[in-house]
Amino acid sequence: MKIHQIIFVLLLSLAGHANATIPLAINQDIASSTTMFQRIYQLAAEKADPAAMYALGNLFMEGIGVEKNYDEAFKWYFRAADLGHSGAMNFLGIAYATGKGVPQSNAMSFLWFLKAADKGLVEAMENVAIAYSLGAGRPVDYSEAAKWFERAASKGDASAMNSLAVFYEKGTGVPQDPQTAAVLFARSAKSGNALAMKNLGVLYANGESVKQDNRVAYAWIATALDAGLQGQDRDEAIQQLDALSVELGAHELIYARKLADQFSSVIEHHQRPQKAGTTAVSPKPSFL
Repeated sequence: MKIHQIIFVLLLSLAGHANATIPLAINQDIASSTTMFQRIYQLAAEKADPAAMYALGNLFMEGIGVEKNYDEAFKWYFRAADLGHSGAMNFLGIAYATGKGVPQSNAMSFLWFLKAADKGLVEAMENVAIAYSLGAGRPVDYSEAAKWFERAASKGDASAMNSLAVFYEKGTGVPQDPQTAAVLFARSAKSGNALAMKNLGVLYANGESVKQDNRVAYAWIATALDAGLQGQDRDEAIQQLDALSVELGAHELIYARKLADQFSSVIEHHQRPQKAGTTAVSPKPSFL
């Protein structure tokens, strides 16, 4: 088994970027969505509130309370970005990268990602790293990509941790360091990144930088599937589980499945918001 290549996909999901004070209620009924749109529009148009402008851009992008309109989305993102909203800057980068609402331009996309990243937006830091990795808007520069993945990872971004781990595993843009790669895969996996869970499982299956253990390998790959691994990675994970199931005896397979349940429970517990003044206490199975 080999560590899968990083999947370089721009961070297009709106779910994690909506301003907390102006939520995108995607599951609301049409009437509620329309009312929400009207209120946000009033804040954006009359109060010149950059957070509202950003949220309004999201509504036009997703078609919530109004028909989808990429041109309008771009207009409101631009107005919010002009007032210093880093999330809107990042989405301008996405708009230019995808050609939604504006002619496609990797150069402009990179500039907006960089503006947002310089203001401290973690998602934009990862997008800058991806742009350097792909040569999108800038020549390919794996060293710079590694630096930006490192910045995002240092802020706790699980996806960036996984990407940086692949760089260390392969020696891309950084000195090859399998031990550091293993640590980063583990941190990313514990933070809920499904691809890192799969990658960590492969390490255990191969005995690379960690003690070979098919039970732990099975548990991590099964946890990755449970966490929503998609596409080709999901297909590969299913094949890997089938192969590990053959190698494991019946008793060991039962243990591996229980271990997967423990991993899922611990990860879910760590991701659950804690009440003020409380300390998380949970079982701690060995991750490395």
